[in-house]
Amino acid sequence: MPGPMEYYGIATKDLEGKPSVGGGMGKRQEGGGGIVNYFGVDSIDNYVKKLEGLGGKLLMPRTEIPGFGFLAVCLDTEGNKFGLWQN
Repeated sequence: MPGPMEYYGIATKDLEGKPSVGGGMGKRQEGGGGIVNYFGVDSIDNYVKKLEGLGGKLLMPRTEIPGFGFLAVCLDTEGNKFGLWQN
């Protein structure tokens, strides 16, 4: 994928040929450990409000990935990191 870092996009299709689960992989960065699962949402801003209202925390605010969409990284009340993705 184009950009300032080496990154590979992953796309899959269901049995009917429709777009399905997608993702990406990049090189492990210093201090970053483990896998972060991202959930597709229609509005990161709306879901961050819900997250914070339920006691979760925003670790990385809504960030644009030019030409692709937006992402944010969050922490749930159990200490699990996850991401939000908006096309």
